[in-house]
Amino acid sequence: MMMQHRLDNEQREQQYKIEYEQREREYELRREEMAIAREDARAQRQMMHAQSQMMNAMFMSMLTKNGGDNSNPPPSPSNT
Repeated sequence: MMMQHRLDNEQREQQYKIEYEQREREYELRREEMAIAREDARAQRQMMHAQSQMMNAMFMSMLTKNGGDNSNPPPSPSNT
């Protein structure tokens, strides 16, 4: 009887240990997934920022392309 209790306890402890190790592996995988997701989000933000800077530079280039020369002035009012 006493031997059976001891075996039961050892089996239970072994099962707890196996379950604990499995939970730890699952948590570690989740932590890794979250780290990857954070890195992906950071890379996405950096890419969006770079695209925004490029668009701003292109816009400024278009604005200053004529060197301040207004080659298409508004029509002058006619004196009629």
